[in-house]
Amino acid sequence: MDILVFGTYLVVGLSWLTIFVSRVLRRGGYKMGFFDEYKDEGGNGAFLSKAERDTLIDLGAPLRVVAISFEAENTFEGKSRPRYVVTFDVEGESRLWSFGVGDVESRDRLLAAMTDYLDRDGDIDSPVVMVTKEGRSQIIVPAE
Repeated sequence: MDILVFGTYLVVGLSWLTIFVSRVLRRGGYKMGFFDEYKDEGGNGAFLSKAERDTLIDLGAPLRVVAISFEAENTFEGKSRPRYVVTFDVEGESRLWSFGVGDVESRDRLLAAMTDYLDRDGDIDSPVVMVTKEGRSQIIVPAE
């Protein structure tokens, strides 16, 4: 590279650095913005992935129900799609599994009753269940 070209790049780079530093100093220091702190964790977070759910179903794994919430305002693909979100204890970690309302009426009744049960005052035993598949439907049954 020619020394003249290198010198030009160096001067331009230093000019941009000078502009940035002067702006920071005028503002009273660099302030963290959203993207300085944001870290894309990827995945579903606490929600179980499809692969994890399929494995738990295939194994017939017993799952302790920790909590259940009903989300009436949930939307899926732009349409209203109420759902139950069940928090399960999976290997000592709280993980979420959502079940759409209206797909399986018996499951909806079970989750509504289980929600009432978990909301009771006093010392209650958390239900232990398994999720099975019948066709494309996910069915919640007592653990064996």
